[in-house]
Parts: sequence; structure tokens; C-alpha cells
Amino acid sequence: MNETTKTKALCAVALPMGAFAHVCMFYIGGPLDYRIVGAGAVVCGVLGATGVRKVNRKMRGRRVSNLYSVAAILGALVGLFYASMIGPFIVFFPAI
Repeated sequence: MNETTKTKALCAVALPMGAFAHVCMFYIGGPLDYRIVGAGAVVCGVLGATGVRKVNRKMRGRRVSNLYSVAAILGALVGLFYASMIGPFIVFFPAI
């Protein structure tokens, strides 16, 4: 697997992992904790966004689209929201 494919895979996985953190939040005591899934989305998003810059800088002919970078950044932001413990409580319990 070359570096371009790895970068595209990391970027493509970041956003669904962030959305999966939202789903995991409603299954209290389930197999996956939403904070861990959110942290995984942050890691995938950051690695994917930096990989896009690295691949585009190194390989002039085989550039990775900037939409992958946008998906990675959005996934990292959503994952960061759920990785922080206070984020979901602000949205779902504003009276606290």
C-alpha cells in the first residue's frame, strides 16, 4: 500500500469515526466508550490532514484532493468534541 492510499484511507475514516462517537454516546456501558472513539477520530483526522500536505508536497504528479483534507479536519473536530467530556454535556444538558 503506497502513501497516497494510506493518506486517503485515514482521511476517509476520520469523519465516520466522529459520527460513530455520537452513536456510542447513547449506548452507556456498551463495548466502546465515545471518548475513545472520538480520540481515534482526532488521531485519524490529524494524521490524514498532515499526510495530504506531505503527499502533495512530495509527489507532484499524484496529488491528493483537498476534499480529503476537509473531511479529515471535520472528522477531527467532531472527534475532538466527543473526546472532550464536557462537549456533549453542553449540547444535551445546557441547564447544567
